[in-house]
Amino acid sequence: HVFFSGNPYMVQCVAPSRSIKKNPSGALSEVITLASSALPSDCGLAILDCKEKLPSGKNSFERFKIDGSLDPPLFVVANGRPPKQVTPQALSKHMPNAALFPTTKQQAAALISLVIRAIEPKVAALSKTE
Repeated sequence: HVFFSGNPYMVQCVAPSRSIKKNPSGALSEVITLASSALPSDCGLAILDCKEKLPSGKNSFERFKIDGSLDPPLFVVANGRPPKQVTPQALSKHMPNAALFPTTKQQAAALISLVIRAIEPKVAALSKTE
């Protein structure tokens, strides 16, 4: 549903554990927790076990080319476009003053800016095919 609904989602990949089922918000990183309250209201927040096998036999990391070595693996998906992974490089482009060691609040503000830009609907140029 998250990948193909067309609805905007910010997704954090997590390892499966019983604690996630009891307290899903406890699995979120502090930056995501801070950013979540300021995201657009139509942007959902999802926690996903990206190592779980999909019907294709691949997991989400493999299927959507998500780098699982980042901590935490985080991506934005919207408008039927492929997932866009949130990387330190992508996040740094959204920080007004590039602090050497940004605070959690600065990282959250950058994440909000990145997500807002990533979920904006885009106009696609159509070409005539014969």
